[in-house]
Amino acid sequence: MKNIDRALDHIRNTETFNDYQCSTTTPVYSTHLAGLEKHVAEKLTRNVFFLVRDEIREEASLSIVNCVQGVDNYTYTFKKFGNANRIWTTRFIPSVNHIHCPCKMFETAGLPCSHTFSVMKVMDMQHIPSSLVLDRWTTRAKDFSDLEYSSESTPTPIMEKARYGSLSSKCNRMCYFASKSNDGFK
Repeated sequence: MKNIDRALDHIRNTETFNDYQCSTTTPVYSTHLAGLEKHVAEKLTRNVFFLVRDEIREEASLSIVNCVQGVDNYTYTFKKFGNANRIWTTRFIPSVNHIHCPCKMFETAGLPCSHTFSVMKVMDMQHIPSSLVLDRWTTRAKDFSDLEYSSESTPTPIMEKARYGSLSSKCNRMCYFASKSNDGFK
């Protein structure tokens, strides 16, 4: 968990470069769950993608011990290969397309864990449920240009702050590109 905290701090401190990298590059897909990995790469920022990809890789070391179908959910029990003492019980609720894991990685770091990817694999999902994608890690997290504000329902100071944040983000991107050459700087 300490490595994830360190990585998240790094992501926060290098956001302009991360924005550039997400808009101009595509990562190489290298896991056994290529459909999910591709979806993660399309939705999340590059550095967050690398953290999530590590969890997808870790999923390969899990084995299903048991599956119980309840009235409105499925409960999966997993163990780590080579370590029968490590067991996780993860619950999938199809009606809301949500996966809950007791390891609490999503609740603490905002990232889906290897156990949730095991459930996605069993359920043959090609996309991560939206309930497991925090807006703050998406490539469109700071893009407020598509939002329409009603001047009657949204107070003026809030509208101004939202517009300022969106414009600042766009200006940061422009400054990043302009700093790459003398002509751009001039």
